[in-house]
Amino acid sequence: MTIRHRAGSALAGALAPLLLIVATIAPASADDSSIPADRAREIGQQASQALQKQLGGALMEALSEGGPAAAVAVCADTAQVLTKRIASDLGVPGLQLARTSLHLRNPANRPDSLEVSVLEAYTAALAAGEDVAPRLETVGERYRYFAPIETRSFCLQCHGPADRLAGDVPAMLAELYPEDRATGHETGDLRGIVSVTIPAEAAR
Repeated sequence: MTIRHRAGSALAGALAPLLLIVATIAPASADDSSIPADRAREIGQQASQALQKQLGGALMEALSEGGPAAAVAVCADTAQVLTKRIASDLGVPGLQLARTSLHLRNPANRPDSLEVSVLEAYTAALAAGEDVAPRLETVGERYRYFAPIETRSFCLQCHGPADRLAGDVPAMLAELYPEDRATGHETGDLRGIVSVTIPAEAAR
């Protein structure tokens, strides 16, 4: 999705029911060498949208049926399994799919050095009043696709300031994630990124 800078931290308009990433893709060049990169963007977009839609749907269902504590349980018990399943279901050999952030909740999602650089670049762009959109990097024989994750209003029940966390959430976070750093967000903040690694061979 393209996260658009707004005056203040809140985004205007109605909230989307799912964390759906809508990629902004640069037009292909006329050079034939652009074809694998275009295919890699397409794969990255498909993977990031699938993850955000399915995980967002699971979280919304949990919130509806069991409240914020149930949503925390989905993140703890389901998110990693769902991520691996989506990566496998896409049928792209060697594809790797992950979510990560500079403000981690689950230590298993720790960013690598390139992910840190992308997260820092997105953060700096938003602070400068610029929009941020998905990007594609070439690293050796792999493509790395990154899409920003925006903090939505309903996210604040589990990721907002401490005084706005819902019900049993603080106690659950203390038990499940004693080193949690994923609170304190406001609507419209950069929550993190979806990171997709695509072997170059798979994009040909």
